[in-house]
Amino acid sequence: MFGGRSAGPMGPGVAILMFGIFLSIIGGVADAACSSEPTLPGGVAPNCGGFGALIGFGVLLLVVGIIVLLVQMRSRSQEESIPMEDPAVPPPLVTPVVIEKTVVRVRCRYCGEMVDPTAGTCPGCGAPI
Repeated sequence: MFGGRSAGPMGPGVAILMFGIFLSIIGGVADAACSSEPTLPGGVAPNCGGFGALIGFGVLLLVVGIIVLLVQMRSRSQEESIPMEDPAVPPPLVTPVVIEKTVVRVRCRYCGEMVDPTAGTCPGCGAPI
């Protein structure tokens, strides 16, 4: 229950609540049993003073358990709403993009030099393309 260990599916809050309920029930039963018999055999009055404190401690544990459960539910809802990146997963590799450009050249029909087809004249002989 302590040291970060979970005491069940809901954690330590459930354990605190259950223990508080247990103490309250035991204290109430013991107090009821003690008050139902006013005197012990021999005329001695029973000592019933500790059961009220047991009930009070059980109620205190109930309140603390409820607070712990509320804090746990709030932290779980915040954990679910914030996506966490896994540090074990490396970031994706960036692959370089290769752009290939095809250059088309034509031969000049007069001198045979390779000429850009958008050129108006051949740079070697000056003939029109």
